[in-house]
Amino acid sequence: MFFILSKIVDFLFSPLNWCILLFGISFLVKNEHLKKRFKYFSFGLLVFFSVPFFLQLTLNFFSFIKVPKSTNSKIYEAGIVMGGMLSYNDSNEHLVFNSNCNRLTSAIELYKKGVIKRIIISGGSGSVAYPSKREASLLKKFMTNYLSIPDSVIFIENKSDNTHQNAIYTKNILRKLKIVNKELIVITSPLHQPRAYLCFKKVGVSVVNYEFKVEQKQKKWFPSQSIIPNEETLMNWVAFLHEAIGLLVYKFVGYI
Repeated sequence: MFFILSKIVDFLFSPLNWCILLFGISFLVKNEHLKKRFKYFSFGLLVFFSVPFFLQLTLNFFSFIKVPKSTNSKIYEAGIVMGGMLSYNDSNEHLVFNSNCNRLTSAIELYKKGVIKRIIISGGSGSVAYPSKREASLLKKFMTNYLSIPDSVIFIENKSDNTHQNAIYTKNILRKLKIVNKELIVITSPLHQPRAYLCFKKVGVSVVNYEFKVEQKQKKWFPSQSIIPNEETLMNWVAFLHEAIGLLVYKFVGYI
């Protein structure tokens, strides 16, 4: 239910869809004054949601939710990798990774460095088209076949369809491994970290979030970094709105 609902919310709360809708309405109304207003408003929204400066202001406010961060000076029993990083290509049976693939690469790096002893992958299908293709299972096969990660250190739960279920089903694995009372690392994208942390905290699992290494920006100021519109910012708004709405809904239903 939540999986389908999240897909609908993503569609309804996409700034690009709002702009397209308003622009389309401008061709349907007969009043010339209203026609111009709809066009100007759609263009204004497109500019607003494409300018990095406005997104950064919003993210600074969103950062009021503080989550504990991991440290490389400590050894953790396991790193919990959240799904949502790939899709399945049925035509050639290949995995197509998206921008969240740093969740996987970071987990591998932590394991290779000895920071985590085990890798727990949490993720169901994540696809309406291929519900039988479970992300955690696909990732484990990929890691053992192509990345030489031992099968014995990879544990999966492939039933979850949302972050709340990620926490619940992962806790079952932790019980079997007898590490449910240990502090663990959750490896997920920065915007998703607050919701993931709060969900695990709600079910009684002590976690810290992995702090991704963000490339240091040059000290010189460039307009392209703040005021020039770009398509990446537009997509980042979609991710932000998804998480903001997710936090509100999860709080309302008692998941966090």
